[in-house]
Amino acid sequence: MKCLNAILILVFLPLLSWGQEFVPWESYYWQDSASNSQEYDFDFHSAIYPRINKRRTDFGANLDKSYLPKRWSFMPVSDFVVGLSRSGNARIGAGVAADYIPIRGMHLRFAYVAGYAVEGTRPYIGSASPYSFLRWNIPNFGVHYHDIRTRLSYSPNKYFNFQMGLDQNRFGEGDRSLLLDDYGSPYPFAALRLKLWRAEYVLLHTYLHTPNPGQNNFRPKHSTMHYLSLNLFKGFNIGFFEAVVYDGMIAGQRRGFEFEYLNPMVVYRPVEYGLGSTDKIQIGINTSYRFSPKLMLYGQVLIDEFLLKEVRARSRWWANKFGFQLGLKGQSELNDGTLFYSSEVNVVRPFTFGHNNPGQSFTNMDLPLAHPYGANLAENSTRFLYRKNRWDYGFDLVYLLRGENTNFQYGSDINMSNMNRPLDDDGKRIDYGYHIGAGQKYNLLKAQATVGYQVFPKYRMRAFITLDSSWLSKQGSTNNYVGLFFGFRSELWNDRRNY
Repeated sequence: MKCLNAILILVFLPLLSWGQEFVPWESYYWQDSASNSQEYDFDFHSAIYPRINKRRTDFGANLDKSYLPKRWSFMPVSDFVVGLSRSGNARIGAGVAADYIPIRGMHLRFAYVAGYAVEGTRPYIGSASPYSFLRWNIPNFGVHYHDIRTRLSYSPNKYFNFQMGLDQNRFGEGDRSLLLDDYGSPYPFAALRLKLWRAEYVLLHTYLHTPNPGQNNFRPKHSTMHYLSLNLFKGFNIGFFEAVVYDGMIAGQRRGFEFEYLNPMVVYRPVEYGLGSTDKIQIGINTSYRFSPKLMLYGQVLIDEFLLKEVRARSRWWANKFGFQLGLKGQSELNDGTLFYSSEVNVVRPFTFGHNNPGQSFTNMDLPLAHPYGANLAENSTRFLYRKNRWDYGFDLVYLLRGENTNFQYGSDINMSNMNRPLDDDGKRIDYGYHIGAGQKYNLLKAQATVGYQVFPKYRMRAFITLDSSWLSKQGSTNNYVGLFFGFRSELWNDRRNY
């Protein structure tokens, strides 16, 4: 058995597998909205996801066998969604999830779902097709997808945790995150986490891809991120974020891994200068304050590029790229159930997350790594969720003001080069006058109402019905889009489409 354990570990480590020490796989937004205990836990206040809730780190000879869960555990996975609308959306898939715990402190978790999806063409409707790791278009049918999530977590002691896998990571307390979110496709990653007293530090390296249009292949790129979370005093948390994204190709040759960025003690900008590169650097702050164990105020500030002189001049310079978030969330006990609620505002300047070289944009598989709409937006997202026994009732209301690109880049498509800005009469790129809504401005009001029931709580299998309605105002006209979705799926990771 020991030989088998060693072989399995050696096989899964190179494959970048996914696991965690007892971490739920669904979206973590509501789980951290407030402590379930009336007694406030200081260390519970963290914006780093997935969380590490338990650390099995006792390697002594006198092990309590009853403390360890089963070495192996399996669960079936269902992924069935049907949308009733004029264009039609549907997907059907199935798979399996497994946990493997070879020794204390180590946990391997794996999930695989495969299926087919028929993708609707109408905009601003919650798509039935998943953002899977592997997917192929099938002519006259839809999409064949393989969604793979895996993570290996190892905690040698109560201070250090090492992870590697194929999954998503997240920094932030809100429905969205402007630093790093979990709405897009999963990606291979490796992470180091250090927790000491009231601080937790994360060094995260990811391997990303940019599709090459028409070439049926992908262009590699890398990102490395630092996140330092500090619980300065009871109820108050502040986190400092830094990220660098660099193209995996230079002049047709693979650039490879920049080991200088893996130093956990460096600041990325001086390293970038030392390498003589034009890599993309972003910094940010995440902060939150708990008024009580069941009420939190939170916010974020993200700076991509910034020149104070141009901000003071209110010139709307294109390269002043930044965003901010402000939100409130909490929970209340109501009629033997729990009501969760939140409302947040997100504002992101044009061209934020983009780059002159699209291979260095803050994206993976052409999907944003932060806000799902990218940039050039102002948004309010309000959510209510009531849970009682196995039933849940949810309502989402989203209002969005955004500018779309026309023939030029107005800062909304973060996969398009920033050099494609509009030209003046002399044929020079216009540098000033960019505001939120620049380009083809539109307003979107989106409402979702959902009723769900946990059919098999042990396997997180849930049946649900969602009514989705959107009103899109553009160029003086308003169109309404309606969809009704039925589903029976395992709630293992974030698949919400309230955008």
